[in-house]
Amino acid sequence: MSQHTRNWSLGFVAALMALSVGACHGSGGSDDATTACHAYADKLRSCGLMSSGVVDCGSGSAREFRCFQQCANAASCSALSTALCSDEETPEGEAFVGCAFDCLASRPQEAEFSCRNGSSIPAAWQCDGHEDCSDGSDEAGCPTFRCTDGETVPESFQCDGFEDCADGSDEAGCPEYAHIVCTEDEPPSHR
Repeated sequence: MSQHTRNWSLGFVAALMALSVGACHGSGGSDDATTACHAYADKLRSCGLMSSGVVDCGSGSAREFRCFQQCANAASCSALSTALCSDEETPEGEAFVGCAFDCLASRPQEAEFSCRNGSSIPAAWQCDGHEDCSDGSDEAGCPTFRCTDGETVPESFQCDGFEDCADGSDEAGCPEYAHIVCTEDEPPSHR
């Protein structure tokens, strides 16, 4: 694997992992995705890599969570710690990344959303706050949350563990979310 591909791969995996554990109170995810997400979160907790709190499984697909669950269950806690908390290259960390990509590549694609311009994107990307269709049709007519200051953000951003409203009102009164826990020597990586 080339260094450029490896860095992109690790960043992609870290982003999906952070998505899947950072924000399984079931905000939009299927039952299958929520079950796989909870199993994945349980593995991270058993390795001491996740705090207590609510885990939001709404941002990922069943396909993604099943792959991360399968690969996490096969990986050692050390490999997961390396993948989540460090930029260090180790054979076991590389094996985990390879497992995730092999699994994602081998599983059939899930439902798609048809953009007005004729292109398609994964259905899970619709109404996620990012225009993935070049014509923006994946974000048209999506439900929104009105912040106290009048700003609007996608409804799915409310109580996701991140302050998306400038005034933080989208997180007011929300539960405490689980987050990745790294040792003091290994802060979470933001690849």
